[in-house]
Amino acid sequence: MKEKDRSMSDTHLLKAIQAGTDETGAFFATRDWGFDRLRASVDSRGDPIDRDGAIVLEGDGAPVLSIPFARMPATIGSGETADYRLEHAGISRLHCLLEPVGSLVRIRDKGSTNGVLLNGKKVKVEELCDGDELQLGSAVLRIRIA
Repeated sequence: MKEKDRSMSDTHLLKAIQAGTDETGAFFATRDWGFDRLRASVDSRGDPIDRDGAIVLEGDGAPVLSIPFARMPATIGSGETADYRLEHAGISRLHCLLEPVGSLVRIRDKGSTNGVLLNGKKVKVEELCDGDELQLGSAVLRIRIA
C-alpha cells in the first residue's frame, strides 16, 4: 500500500505557523506575514545564534557588552531604563532593542536621536551577522556571536 504524502502546501504551512504563534514566542513578529515574506526571511542576512549563546559587542577588540540570547529582547541605551547601559556621547537613553527572531537576532532602532548604523548604513530594523560593525552614537562596536 502506498504511503500518504504528508507534506503541507504553502498555505497550510503558513496557517500552521500563524496559529502556533503567541505574544511570548520568538515568531510572534511573523504572525501576520505572507508566505513570500516568510520565505524571504529564511533567506535573510542574519547569522544563527545558539539559544545558549550571546551577542558580544566589542570595542577596540575588547568585550564591551555581552547579551545572552536567553535575556533577549533587551534594550541598549544610556538611561536607567535600558537593560544594558552604554555611556558614550550620542547614545540615547533607550537607543535600540535586540530581539530574537527564530535563531537570529534583530536590532531595532527605538527612535534614537543619532540612529543605528550597521556597516555604515543607517537602519531601522536589521538582522545581525558575526563581524558586523555597529555604531551607536560615538561608540563603534564589532558584533561577535558567541
